[in-house]
Amino acid sequence: MNYLARTTIVSMMEKLTRGQLRVLSTEGICYTFGTPAIYSDAFPNPNKEALPSKADEIRAEIRVINDAFWVRMLLLSDLGFSEAFMTGDIEVDDLDALFKVRRVSWEVMDRS
Repeated sequence: MNYLARTTIVSMMEKLTRGQLRVLSTEGICYTFGTPAIYSDAFPNPNKEALPSKADEIRAEIRVINDAFWVRMLLLSDLGFSEAFMTGDIEVDDLDALFKVRRVSWEVMDRS
């Protein structure tokens, strides 16, 4: 069940295009999704005068401690992520950045 859940979640995360998410699995595999830049031709910066800066990039990393995380995510989506975080099944380097990646990628991730 864990393998199927992980494969499904990884395929959904591959659609992420704005912001970068790295997921480190218990097997030592590092999945990298998206690109740090949150603005592109498809999603232009509303402030056309602004020059690109580090503030226009978002990066977050999840370290999977327990493979139950994948099943929680598959079955319960955002609630499953929350439960996995609270129970210690995952560690997140920057929770604020992770929520920002989720927010800017909302449309793409919810179509999955």
